Amino acid sequence: MSSRPLPQRKTERLRIARISRSGQCYFITFCTSQRRSLLNTPEAFDACIQAADAITKSLNWNLKMQTVMPDHIHQLFTLGDSLLLRQLVGKYKTLLKREMGITFPLWQENFHDRRIRDETEFQSTGFYMFMNPYVKKLLSVREVWKGHLIPDPKVFPFLSKRIEGMYPEPRWLSGD
Repeated sequence: MSSRPLPQRKTERLRIARISRSGQCYFITFCTSQRRSLLNTPEAFDACIQAADAITKSLNWNLKMQTVMPDHIHQLFTLGDSLLLRQLVGKYKTLLKREMGITFPLWQENFHDRRIRDETEFQSTGFYMFMNPYVKKLLSVREVWKGHLIPDPKVFPFLSKRIEGMYPEPRWLSGD
């Protein structure tokens, strides 16, 4: 089985259209280089929390949720006043690489971003992020994903409907 090279992305168009607005809520996703599964260990989860905490302490964002998957990270946050969106993502990537003690290229060059426009989109994005590891069958619905960081669960009403306050309802996987 031969492995085909990954397609070259034309990311310059993404950078040109990217807008950073302080006080706005953003959903971002960034991936490991070559989509390698490097983030699914307890040590990586801890490093992700440490990097997120460092950015929170510097007041560069107000993190709402972070979901760490084996080869990518989703974040939902309100952007602070001191950094542009690309600077914030770069800072996080650098902090995490340092926390993990990695010397080789860890990240793909760019990231996906979406500005969240209203509460409905905010809630559906949070639900998507929360359910992502379950949908990808990385664990059963009777297990807790260690790669979630949700500083204030009250901002997501669906979280109060979890079984025993921890587990997603199985029907959530079917979209009911």
